Amino acid sequence: MFLPCCYYVLTVLFVVVLQLPDGVNVSKEARRAISQAASVFVLYATSCANNFAMKAKRKTLNAGDVMAAMEEMEFERFLEPLREALEGQEMMLDYFILIRITLCAPPLYGDSGKTS
Repeated sequence: MFLPCCYYVLTVLFVVVLQLPDGVNVSKEARRAISQAASVFVLYATSCANNFAMKAKRKTLNAGDVMAAMEEMEFERFLEPLREALEGQEMMLDYFILIRITLCAPPLYGDSGKTS
């Protein structure tokens, strides 16, 4: 039996709820089934991506391995949305890094306007 962490289960359920029309409910049994199916899919995709990394004599999976795995699993129609999501995530990370640098940086000029 797979026991995905709470964060993973909540993420899957959040995506499911976003895709359903208003007023549609999901039973507890259906939520469990969807979470289980998502777990199996992630494990299979990871295994396929790992095969690509191993063929390239690497121990670290990268986005290209995942893309190749999606294609091998015949999920080509999801490649473009996945690329867009990855690009959006990179942009958000850049934005958060910029905010962190801005908030944590020392003042640009002298003693930050303090008078003695």
